[in-house]
Amino acid sequence: MDLVRQFREAGHGGSRWRATTFWSWNDRLDPEDVRRQVREMARGGLGGAFLHARRGLATAYLGPQWMEAVRAAIDEGAHTGVRMWLYDEDCWPSGTCSGRVYTGRDAFRQKYLIFEEVNPAKWEPGESTVAMFVAEKDSRGRYVSFRRLPEPRAIYRRPLRKHEAAVHFACRMGENVDVFCRDATEEFLRQTHEVYRDAFGGEFGRAIPGIFTDEPQYAATGHRLPWSLELPKYFRRACRYELLDRLPELFFPVGRWRKTRFDFFQAVTRLFLLAWTMPVYQWCERHGLALTGHMMAEDSMLAQVQWTGAAMPHYEYMHIPGIDCLGRAPGFAPPGRRAGCAGAMPGGPVLVKQATSVAAQLARPRTLGEMFGCSGWNASLDDLRLLAEWQFALGLNMICTHLSSLTLRGVRKRDFPPSLHYHQPWWPHYCHWNDYMSRLLSVLSEGTEAADVLIIHPMSSAWAEYSPLDHAPVEELDRRLRGLVDFVLGVHAGFHFGDELILERKGRAVRGRLEVGACRYHLVIVPDATNLRRSTVRLLARLKESGGRIVFAGRVPGLVDGEPSDAPAALAKGCLRADPAAPSGRRALRRALAPALEVLDLRGRDAAAVLAHWRRAEGDNIYFFLNTGPRRVKTAIRLPQEGKVVILDPATGGGRQVEPDVRARRAVLAHTFGPRESLLAVQVRETGEILLPPPGAPSRRMVLGGRWNVRRLDPNVLVLDAAAWRTEEGTYSRPMNVLDIQQDLMQRGARGVIFLRLEFDCGLKDLKGRRFDLVLEQPHACEMWFNGMRAPLADGGPYCDGAFRRVDITPYVRPGANVVELKRPWMIEERRRAVLLGREGGWEARTAAPDVELEAIYVIGDFAVTFPRGSRRADRGSRWMLGRPRMVEESPRLGAADLVRAGYPFFVGRMCLQRDVTIRSEPSPDAVLELPPLAAITAGVHVNGTEAGLAWKSPRTVLVGGLLHRGRNRIAVTLTTSLRNMLGPHHHPDGELYFVTPGSFACEKGSAARPPGRRCLPHDYNVVDFGLQGSAVLRY
Repeated sequence: MDLVRQFREAGHGGSRWRATTFWSWNDRLDPEDVRRQVREMARGGLGGAFLHARRGLATAYLGPQWMEAVRAAIDEGAHTGVRMWLYDEDCWPSGTCSGRVYTGRDAFRQKYLIFEEVNPAKWEPGESTVAMFVAEKDSRGRYVSFRRLPEPRAIYRRPLRKHEAAVHFACRMGENVDVFCRDATEEFLRQTHEVYRDAFGGEFGRAIPGIFTDEPQYAATGHRLPWSLELPKYFRRACRYELLDRLPELFFPVGRWRKTRFDFFQAVTRLFLLAWTMPVYQWCERHGLALTGHMMAEDSMLAQVQWTGAAMPHYEYMHIPGIDCLGRAPGFAPPGRRAGCAGAMPGGPVLVKQATSVAAQLARPRTLGEMFGCSGWNASLDDLRLLAEWQFALGLNMICTHLSSLTLRGVRKRDFPPSLHYHQPWWPHYCHWNDYMSRLLSVLSEGTEAADVLIIHPMSSAWAEYSPLDHAPVEELDRRLRGLVDFVLGVHAGFHFGDELILERKGRAVRGRLEVGACRYHLVIVPDATNLRRSTVRLLARLKESGGRIVFAGRVPGLVDGEPSDAPAALAKGCLRADPAAPSGRRALRRALAPALEVLDLRGRDAAAVLAHWRRAEGDNIYFFLNTGPRRVKTAIRLPQEGKVVILDPATGGGRQVEPDVRARRAVLAHTFGPRESLLAVQVRETGEILLPPPGAPSRRMVLGGRWNVRRLDPNVLVLDAAAWRTEEGTYSRPMNVLDIQQDLMQRGARGVIFLRLEFDCGLKDLKGRRFDLVLEQPHACEMWFNGMRAPLADGGPYCDGAFRRVDITPYVRPGANVVELKRPWMIEERRRAVLLGREGGWEARTAAPDVELEAIYVIGDFAVTFPRGSRRADRGSRWMLGRPRMVEESPRLGAADLVRAGYPFFVGRMCLQRDVTIRSEPSPDAVLELPPLAAITAGVHVNGTEAGLAWKSPRTVLVGGLLHRGRNRIAVTLTTSLRNMLGPHHHPDGELYFVTPGSFACEKGSAARPPGRRCLPHDYNVVDFGLQGSAVLRY
């Protein structure tokens, strides 16, 4: 295998290692537009798309027009090399087929178990009754014992004593499918998978590689537990006692509560597998489809108990196991700390390692990561690189980007942004990102991970400890596991998790090693835990007897299968005890791990901020490193063996050989990591033909500070999102955010015609020669008056997105106050109104969009925008612009550092910064332009009119040597924005968010995403920085 040649060629074509996107089908489907967007995906460097129905879909799901659009996507994908994957649901979670599976079939509907204390005089048993108990209370009112009545009506036979209470356990219906009901799963397969097979079965495994299942779940949060009519029968067979007799023990610490809880959640997990995951996997296996996707809430043990039982057992029944990693800062915060944003993933690396461990053990070559959802409109290409590479460093090697929207009309622009598609200003540069990822994954998908350590996953302890009324014991297990994982990663030891259910069938002790499927481990760590399964104790005992090494890294479990046992303590005798919560434990554990690959700082300590991933591939060794921290780190990387080292550059496809030091027959590579920078290095037998000579070091340096000549290449933007409104007979309201008007109209149940009045102030004195357009959605449904004059809404074409239409308003704009009045019909179907207001549930809660959608409008053209009340600095690279924006003249000369305050707070597009420099001696052929930190997505560099390169990632260095000459040179840097400053969210009290949901955009009418006690700021606008944040440096 010529690994280096493969690396180079991966950037030039082919879909194998390229990202596959969630393609959000969220409006009416037009086959020609579908074909156009497939061509756009090819232009952007994508390798595939999951055909994903989402909120706003206006074509019948799985109907004839849907199937026509699927056929168009498959056909166009075959011509462009963009492979089409199926997605198995209308929105999510998987299993309902738009609610059709359980409509009229309560047996197929999701169920919960709840308890309630009732007054027998006012209570009647019903179909929802599961069991009735008489509980005894202590003097503080706490339940101390329970007695189940033989039948619920027995509660009437005698009055309750003073310290007794009637406790009713009941079943409540949910709005998803019952994942414990095999018949419901078969109906789902019939309504979804068989429909696709009838239409496209001949393409399965070829033009259609596979299908995505999304977040199957039982969803028992709050004071609830999962339930099913199937569960008591299965529990009786599996556990050999009656579950109904011991229901209180699932909630309260009475009786043999840990045993009961362990048995319950083990049964729940296994029944979920038997009734849902395995049948779906087996159907896909029979019909040549690769099953991929992810479970709900995989990131912590607490979440898994509440949603799925355990995530890892399900990965065994996926051809491509997957996870979902949300937000812009998923796992970089230390244990117990947030990563600077609401929604930081509490599981961090645990989330990824669970899936990649099972994939390695079962020899699954790919592990998928659904990533970038909720990252917000300003997530840069470098942010996306960092988020992806963090997961690669933990073993993941297939990208599913969230998402690419068919359209941004209405609510769709707020669908857990960003949308990574043609509407982005940086879209022409997206191919650079995808080429980079394709090259990187072509190497990181080869061979197997060098993981010699197995950590027993303590999920069964969470089963034994969890109560819906007390999460603290499981939260402590999560915290301790995260601390152990962070420590092992920090010393750069390769490890996997061992799931106890998988270990029972796949684990073997062989000559001092633990084999799990395709993997062998020389060290097993039992983390802080309270319980082990009996099969695990037996396996570890055999391992110990065969000379294997076991470390207990925390509390030694006192339970086996939920019951008190001395077996774990006996097993721990003679084994190392090393708790990483204590300094002595960390030292002992570091010695036991004895990692063959080390990354040390200048003091000889482990550089814990740097993640390391090592793969063995047919005699070659692959090393990937990522500095997760915000500071530079100087390191000495001690490789496991000596030999020549090649550094590969995924941005260019090039490579260069380096000569490391050799100490004790190990290559030692000196490398300085910049903030958030990565390094790909290989020790290979064949280097191919792409090796480059080491770059020279230009000796001269010129700092390009001061002002640049700034030229706007796209029209400026003025956001108008506040309007007064009235009905046809009414008077205008006070100005309010248009999203609040939408909510107000829905709450009122209004129907008929509405008028919106929006105002802006034009401070331009001379309007001659200027062009002004109004950008709005669905202009064909509106009538418009501009400054009292009827103005035709002639469609002038799209702006950014096909749903944003331009209307020429040049003749109507005047200096001073300008008033825009829009008239449009308003209506909403009553069932949809109830769903959107949260008064009714059902699958429509995920899919429904208003019949009429009121949105902000925008004025675009030749002007600047200022805020007379000024601005104030905010967190995360953003600024609050205070008060009402005003249109003013553009300045002829601007500072490049702060283009927001220079007049472009809502700007979308490209801005060219230009300056001349004089070089008095012959420049080096290795001359580079080093750009400072960018408040932009990309920076394209031109020298003397010729393109030099694109800076989109750290370090922001562009080779310019061949384009410079002695004398005067013109350097141009073109900055490209995101859509963030135009689309927001603008008014959230926390400003720029790293975890963005639809609720982040709501204003005064309430938002689930708004912090308690915090008011949104409807009259001020939060926008992110735009410009060069420092001086560029020319090294020549």
